[in-house]
Amino acid sequence: MKETILLPVRPQGRGTSTQTRWARWQDSATNQRFLSLKAREQGYTVVYVPRQCEEVFLEFVGLMTVYSHLAPRRACPEDVTLAWQRWCTLLRRLTAYFTRRRAGQSGTCPLMEEESHA
Repeated sequence: MKETILLPVRPQGRGTSTQTRWARWQDSATNQRFLSLKAREQGYTVVYVPRQCEEVFLEFVGLMTVYSHLAPRRACPEDVTLAWQRWCTLLRRLTAYFTRRRAGQSGTCPLMEEESHA
């Protein structure tokens, strides 16, 4: 049986879109089932991680952990902020690409696009 992983995660963005998406995620049936209201209020969430995604998930948790320690600083280095913004943009583009491929549509992987511009 797959173990449920509880993460103290809260998106850093302050835009309405991020807040709305986070609220919907926290209000999902899965979160309601596995987490107490107190845990949800503290920013914990539930994530199912398929076996084939465990390695990248653990790398991502490491990235989020390190960034969460840098971002709140009064003077977060500009290159860190820029790198994080680019990372988020790449994730959105990669998700859209995978969604198109899953639907049987063609497309160019955003990682390949970046390499061709380098």
